[in-house]
Amino acid sequence: MGAMARLSSYLDAWTPVAVVLSLAIATTWLYYLVQDGVLSEHPVRVHETDLVMQSVQSQQMNDQGRLHYALKAQQMQHYADDDSSLYQQVWFTEYPDKGLPINIIADRAIRLGVEDQVVFLGHVVLTQPQPKGMKPLIINTPQLIVFVSSGVGIATYPVKAQQEGNIIEAQTMLFNREAQRVELTHAHILYPTPASPHF
Repeated sequence: MGAMARLSSYLDAWTPVAVVLSLAIATTWLYYLVQDGVLSEHPVRVHETDLVMQSVQSQQMNDQGRLHYALKAQQMQHYADDDSSLYQQVWFTEYPDKGLPINIIADRAIRLGVEDQVVFLGHVVLTQPQPKGMKPLIINTPQLIVFVSSGVGIATYPVKAQQEGNIIEAQTMLFNREAQRVELTHAHILYPTPASPHF
């Protein structure tokens, strides 16, 4: 009986320790399950930089092997979780199959690799050269979304377009390079004021 009493006393003393240890193990297990997205509706992804480069230059060719676009940036940060890239001080040039190159300068740009989509942010200036004898078309907007493969661009913020002294202001803009079509909403034209005659 003495041995059994000692064993019972020993078990009683260690039971709280075993319970606490079991709770700690279960808590740790649940924590890692949640962190890995096993118990959450949407997996948790950590949006952290895995690559930083300075003075970046890149080019992409089209299916025919011709230059499709060129991109220069002061800095590039890549994020592995969604294969996106953040560029600072961007110069982007697109070379369409027909027509003259289109240049876009922006403070920042985000490239989403899966959709082949580039979002230009900050002070965005799009310049499209015109045939000889005509001044280029210049468009200013705080944000411009370009789908590089299709040549479609969307500006959901106010835009200001200038050409040959005329100014067009609009709330939004949609352009399709292949169809050579531009759609503007709530647009108005500001004509240059003629110079006053001097006598």
